[in-house]
Amino acid sequence: MKNKKSNTTLQIIQRIFFLVVSVVLFWLSNPNIFFNNGLSFLAWLNYLPVFFLIKNTKLSKVWLWGGLYGAVSYGLYGYWLKTFHPLGLAIVCVGYFLICAFLFFILKSVELLFKKNSWLVQFLCVCGYEYLKTLGFFGISYGVTAYTQWQNIRLIQICSVVGVFGFNLVVIFPSSFFYSLITKKLPVKGF
Repeated sequence: MKNKKSNTTLQIIQRIFFLVVSVVLFWLSNPNIFFNNGLSFLAWLNYLPVFFLIKNTKLSKVWLWGGLYGAVSYGLYGYWLKTFHPLGLAIVCVGYFLICAFLFFILKSVELLFKKNSWLVQFLCVCGYEYLKTLGFFGISYGVTAYTQWQNIRLIQICSVVGVFGFNLVVIFPSSFFYSLITKKLPVKGF
């Protein structure tokens, strides 16, 4: 009984670790209160801990972790909204709680449906999410992973050919690819 309880505690600590790392990578890769220009190199691995968080969470609980990721990420990223209107930040946090809860549910479902190459379908889902999050009522036209590269003038010239969302595929791909390599070399079982 004690072993099962300590195992559960370890799993929760692991999930919290992946959540915190993924939020910090998202936040620091964009302009923030500590780094006015953001740390753009972090964006290339932005989704790596997200994929591990999803891998190590059951389908029945993955939505909660996704919601926490969305609320905390956009709460930190959009901290300035509270000066514009206090309700604005609350609405964004609730909205992204719901959006990311759904995204994580989809990503976990993809993992369960496509056993062999789920990482590739998850990559496409994340890229689709990045496009869809710029549309509609909760659409924020900034916060797209490719936007973190705004200072890499030579690199962002690819946008003239493939557009920002084509470049977004390039920036997000390393997270998915490294996740695939790590999980194939060191299989990580979901909890």
